[in-house]
Formats: sequence, C-alpha cells, structure tokens
Amino acid sequence: MDSKPASSAAKSLAQQYPGTTSPLIVGAPMRLISSPALVHAITLSGGLGFIGAGIPGTDTTIASIKSLIDETNALFTSPPSSGPAPFGIGFLLITDPSPTETVDLLASLPPHQVPAAV
Repeated sequence: MDSKPASSAAKSLAQQYPGTTSPLIVGAPMRLISSPALVHAITLSGGLGFIGAGIPGTDTTIASIKSLIDETNALFTSPPSSGPAPFGIGFLLITDPSPTETVDLLASLPPHQVPAAV
C-alpha cells in the first residue's frame, strides 16, 4: 500500500489548519452538544473542533451565533494574531430564512475571530 497519498493529504491538512495533527480528529458540529468547551478541548488535542450553530433564523439567532463564536474564542489563551480562529462552525442552512445574515455575521468578524472552517 502506497502511503504517499495519505502523507500528502496529511501535510496539506496540517498546512491548511495549523496546530492539527495526523490523523486529524474532527469534532462534528452538533447543536447543543458541541459546546465551546468541547470545541476547545478537541482543538487543544490537535484536532479541529466545530461549534454546532443550528439553523439560523429559527431557534438560533445571529446574536446567539456571535455569542458562541465569542465564547469559543475567549477560551484560547493565545489566540492567533492573524489568520482564522482555530476551530470551525457548522450551520444547517437548508431552511435558513436569511442566509445573507449568516454570511454578513461571518464577514463582520475580525480576521482572527473568523472560524477556520464553515
């Protein structure tokens, strides 16, 4: 079995998401379960944690999404000075009544607070 493709993929992921290790552990964005504390623990372990933001415009408001991002960013004692925040955020956009609000929220964040993956 050729390990070059696997090692190439691992190198690519490590470059795209600094601080991650191989094999990459990704915490799924499960609403109500993927708390800022869980996301922080996964990231500190070399993985990529995801906040589960839910469905914007329903029981999840833009303010609550911003609050989750702020809470998660606050847990990192040395947040990145540039580049994205060391975690991701997942949305259920199938029924999002106002996807532009979600995009506008992410665009309004300072670059070092924007999640690494959406």
